Amino acid sequence: MPATLRTAWANLGQHQRDVFVEGCARRRRSTVAMVVLAVLFSIQFFFLRKAGLGIACLLTGGFFGIGWIVFWFVTPSMVHEYNREIASQIAQYIRYAEGT
Repeated sequence: MPATLRTAWANLGQHQRDVFVEGCARRRRSTVAMVVLAVLFSIQFFFLRKAGLGIACLLTGGFFGIGWIVFWFVTPSMVHEYNREIASQIAQYIRYAEGT
C-alpha cells in the first residue's frame, strides 16, 4: 500500500474503512483474469481504462502478434497500477464525502 494510502487509512474511522474495503473489493481487477484476457482475446485494456491502447491492439492484431507475448508480462503491473488508482480514488472520495 502506498504511503499516501497508509496515511489516509490511519485517519479513517471504522465505518469509513468498511466503505473503503467494500469499494475496493467491488472495483478492483483480478490479475489472473486480466492475464487470461490478454492471452485469449487481448481485450484487457478495455477493463483497465485504456481504450485507446485496446483499439490499437485490436486493429493491429495484437501489435502483429508480438504484443500478445509482451502483454503476458506487462499486464500484471498494469492491473496493480489500476487497483492502486482505484484505491486512491476511493480514499479521496471518502475524505471528500466525510468532509475530512
